[in-house]
Amino acid sequence: PVSAAVQSIADPSTMTLIQIDKVGNPIAEWPMKDDGQFETSGDEVPQDGVFSVRMTATQSNPDALRFRVRVLVNPGLGEEPYQAYSAISVVDVMQRLAVGDCQATVDVLASAQEAFDDALLGLGPDLASEAALETMVASGLVAQSGLLSNGPGAWALFNSGVLGAVGGSGQGNRSGSQGLETSGFSAGNELPIMSREVSVLSPFAAEFQELDESNTVSNLLEEKQCPPFAVNLRQNNKANVARFQKLTTSGIVSIATHGMVGFDGLEPTVKDFFRWEHEGSQALLVTGETLSCGELEQAPTPCSTTNYSCGPGASCVYTEVEGTVSKGVCLDEIQADILRGRIAVTGSGRLAILPSFVRKIAEFREFPNTLVYLGACDSMWNGSLATAFYLSGARGITGYSGTVTSDFASTKGRELFNQMAGAGKLLGSALFSEQDPDNEGTWFRLVGATNLDINQSEIINPDFEIAPKKKTGWNSDGDARVISQLGGSESVLGKYMGILSTGMGYTQEIGELEQSFCIPQDITQFSFWWKFYSEEFTEFCGSAYQDAFEATMTGEVDGTPATLTLVSTNIDKLCPPDECTGCGEMYETLVQSDVLFDQDGVWNTEWRKVTVDISEFSGQGPVSLRFFTSDTQDSIYDTAVLIDSLVFE
Repeated sequence: PVSAAVQSIADPSTMTLIQIDKVGNPIAEWPMKDDGQFETSGDEVPQDGVFSVRMTATQSNPDALRFRVRVLVNPGLGEEPYQAYSAISVVDVMQRLAVGDCQATVDVLASAQEAFDDALLGLGPDLASEAALETMVASGLVAQSGLLSNGPGAWALFNSGVLGAVGGSGQGNRSGSQGLETSGFSAGNELPIMSREVSVLSPFAAEFQELDESNTVSNLLEEKQCPPFAVNLRQNNKANVARFQKLTTSGIVSIATHGMVGFDGLEPTVKDFFRWEHEGSQALLVTGETLSCGELEQAPTPCSTTNYSCGPGASCVYTEVEGTVSKGVCLDEIQADILRGRIAVTGSGRLAILPSFVRKIAEFREFPNTLVYLGACDSMWNGSLATAFYLSGARGITGYSGTVTSDFASTKGRELFNQMAGAGKLLGSALFSEQDPDNEGTWFRLVGATNLDINQSEIINPDFEIAPKKKTGWNSDGDARVISQLGGSESVLGKYMGILSTGMGYTQEIGELEQSFCIPQDITQFSFWWKFYSEEFTEFCGSAYQDAFEATMTGEVDGTPATLTLVSTNIDKLCPPDECTGCGEMYETLVQSDVLFDQDGVWNTEWRKVTVDISEFSGQGPVSLRFFTSDTQDSIYDTAVLIDSLVFE
């Protein structure tokens, strides 16, 4: 299914998905629906302003399928209607990488790395680079090749379609002239990060040992109470590609690894095929994952919520629902990234990400004003990585402009986070640009906002208006999202609101939004609006089928754990008192809804406001605010709850 959002001035009946060719000419088109009929249209929530289509398109050769959405806009005020178009979305199409071709490529890279290592000590870096290059070319499996752009080593594009890189700067360095200079700016007042998730990745922790800054960064942020960071530290082989794919949920990213830069001499047609945005050399960051050719998906593999059969590096893409079981097909994301030039293979067999990998993972969810620290050689050499992170939503990117020693990187990385998290400084004040004394021309650099702040501790995005539809700042589970409307219901204030459900489309049973933050000493009151929809009204009043909604705040009061219940309700509490014995405890009114879920017959409350005294949590440290809805007894009849306009005062 393909989805797109529509604004209120657009004519929803004209929402159309168009397949186009390379120059933008239409090839085919399909009408899009906002009807909640997942099995037919692919749409999960009816009348929420998000339109979907279930369709099939084919491509006979490795290339790409290109799509965009068209809608008729009626601006009013005497102006003529016009056709509006979305940006172009691209779906890659490629031949699978055969296991034999994959293994042959890995073997050649290993031989080239061995030739490089053997020559490095006795003959020096230049001859070692030539030895690696000659070994790859002599295999007969190389289409294009060249030397690394900065530092010793060589690269190749193999006939299999795999990019490879071999090299290293010797003991004590993190590699793989002077590069990019610092480019900082201030956007006015403090610019806060928009997520308190932290990703700390250290693929070479076992090698770096006490010179690995990752443990210091992790411990420093974990010890912070306000703001309360959720730190995910992954080291060695646990710092795999899957963890790199999840970076866009993090407000802080710290990566300590080996890096290199190459592929400058790759032919323009290949760079165009890979859709690289930076035309020059590409900076690489090595992950903790080794390519296992035998685990690559070699045929379409079915998968479901009851039989998750996807192998390493693959994920289940759900396309249909049968009862309560979601079904789909495995997507081998690592294989696709390798064949599209987003991941390269190193001489050790490890996978390394390129700038286009960063752009890909942020395609549907940008980085939330993220602070990025790249503790690797050449991470800031020509701006290819920094630019990719910045264009993808990161707002402060730091790293090293050339070959860097682990000693220097460890010192500067620790210093950066001590100044920001420990001393509470903004990025520009915390980063002191210095040269690595052992590598002339290598500097600790910054690209982005000098006023980036990681210490703002109050709630993020309380009205769901920041980066709409991305749930910025919020953690979610099950079916939880941000929408602009549900039938005739619109946001209480602004354009967007949160929605939780017990399962629409292929999501089953629960919906949850949660965020941890701190409440200032002078804040004593909290209020928000909620609206409850259910297919269980009114025929299941008094039955065992009791979908529920809860809102709670938990924290500590004078060192003792405490929970404050803001709302706790279910079907019977909201049913009219005359529907059953015990019904109506929270009844005000129910109205026949203007939306239909998959079982029809939806009723809903009106918008209701709850105001609660929260003074017991003021100035006490971190609290967790949780909104939760769940099924009871069945997952057939759905319930949805709207949340909006959270106010602290």
